[in-house]
Amino acid sequence: MTDLCVAAECRGKGIATRLMAAAEAHCRDMGLARILVTALADNHLARDSYTRQGYRLAEVTFIKELY
Repeated sequence: MTDLCVAAECRGKGIATRLMAAAEAHCRDMGLARILVTALADNHLARDSYTRQGYRLAEVTFIKELY
């Protein structure tokens, strides 16, 4: 899975939480021990959602635009 998007009019209904729970169950069934997710630094909706679901901040990535 590369992106998880929920339409603005559908937010706040637990859709992202249910999708992530299904992804987690699938990963467990495959024997995976860890899931790594990313969100843009200013995407507070996604970051807050992941935090509520038990994800923790693990690293910080820096980027510099050259053009």
